Amino acid sequence: MSMVPEIRRWEETRMPVRSKRRRLRVLPEMEGEEEKERHRLRRNYYANVCPNVESIVRGIVNNKFRQTFVTVPATLRLFFHDCFVNGCDASVIIQSTSANTAEKDHPDNLSLAGDGFRHAAHTLGFSHCSKFSNRIYNFSPRSPLDPTLNMGYAAQLQGMCPRNVDPRIAINMDPTTPRTFDNAYFKNLQKGMGLFTSDQTLFVDPRSRPTVNAWAQNSAAFNQAFITAMTKMGRIGVKTGSQGNIRRNCAAFN
Repeated sequence: MSMVPEIRRWEETRMPVRSKRRRLRVLPEMEGEEEKERHRLRRNYYANVCPNVESIVRGIVNNKFRQTFVTVPATLRLFFHDCFVNGCDASVIIQSTSANTAEKDHPDNLSLAGDGFRHAAHTLGFSHCSKFSNRIYNFSPRSPLDPTLNMGYAAQLQGMCPRNVDPRIAINMDPTTPRTFDNAYFKNLQKGMGLFTSDQTLFVDPRSRPTVNAWAQNSAAFNQAFITAMTKMGRIGVKTGSQGNIRRNCAAFN
């Protein structure tokens, strides 16, 4: 299964909107906004200036994936970090200049090309020990170990990440199937094997636990929910009309 979605370009379109009187709507304003967002997304936006760009990019990324598995979690994290900072505008690939430090050079983003992100996407990728060491050594004054951690998993983490470990050392986020995109992440949470506090909280919190249990049991439901979530995230911060620009150089503003 290909890991690269088709490239789409946001633009303003004039499309008729169904009359609100024809059907009952729940929260009509929100639904109307979502419908407008959909209409701004057009396939083959670059058909005239760069035919087959979607297949070209897909081929390049798939080739890179065959060379190194890191391409998968790195692409997921790149997408997340781009869309959650001023919307999906590819700003994360802008190069720094003497007058401006680019988004990608912020300390929190220095490993954008190296590991996976997003809660459900933690089924892939890896993390540096420093990102979770407090859970296995300095959780609280009363308990150096996070009590929500599976004891066996905690011992495993301590073995791979001893105190004063080389900061370059990283481990898999998913200890069971680290190279497969599956629902093992949720099964791990049921066993107390979430790598980050934010992961394990999804199972500890009674509000999100039913979702964890449902997706641990039904991989097809999780896969569909992930597709829906990624698609919605790709619509954040849509730029239309005179907002933004189509860059001549992808790494620099026009």
